[in-house]
Amino acid sequence: EAGRRGARPRHRHRHRAPAAVAEPLQLGQPADRPLHAMSALSKLPSRFSVQAALCVQPPKEHWPPIQAVRKQHDKAYARWPPHINILFPFVAEAALSDAVLAEVRAAFAACAPFRVRFSRHDVFTHGKNAVVHLVPEISPSDALQRVHDLARKLFPMCTNGNRDKFVPHLTVGQWPARVAEREARKLTRTYRAVEFDVTHVTIVTRTP
Repeated sequence: EAGRRGARPRHRHRHRAPAAVAEPLQLGQPADRPLHAMSALSKLPSRFSVQAALCVQPPKEHWPPIQAVRKQHDKAYARWPPHINILFPFVAEAALSDAVLAEVRAAFAACAPFRVRFSRHDVFTHGKNAVVHLVPEISPSDALQRVHDLARKLFPMCTNGNRDKFVPHLTVGQWPARVAEREARKLTRTYRAVEFDVTHVTIVTRTP
């Protein structure tokens, strides 16, 4: 099937491992200051960076089957590790002072840890092209939405006025739309479902 027209991998030349630095923000830890006392966050510049993202990363022991697909099909493989975006673009690394990070950690400490299960793939279609992605099943079901809502409150400059519905997903690659659903079904058939606890969210900054 891989030899059929339209089904061949599109990014075989991208073999570099993703290079990024990560800043974990623990969930469910006692906060040491109320949200209204967060003065450093209130002084953040109204700019964001496409080299930074606030996200959930699966534990590294679950990366190999995801990365095997991304290495062949995802144009972002060399730029980003596997992740579920919460906010992208995000605050530039230079603006994340120790004071800002301390306040962000305190804010996210109020969010409870949750569990993620990956068992199936789905498709976003954009004209003639499509993105195939893993669908995260969240437990409790509203836990990641609560994290997203808090992130939007803390970092309004990163929302750019976007009010689209939050649809969490982990991208594994891009295909022509005419074959994407077939490829998603094929990936689901061969993917072994995994579950993991999310005890922190992560600020990932892409290295040049």
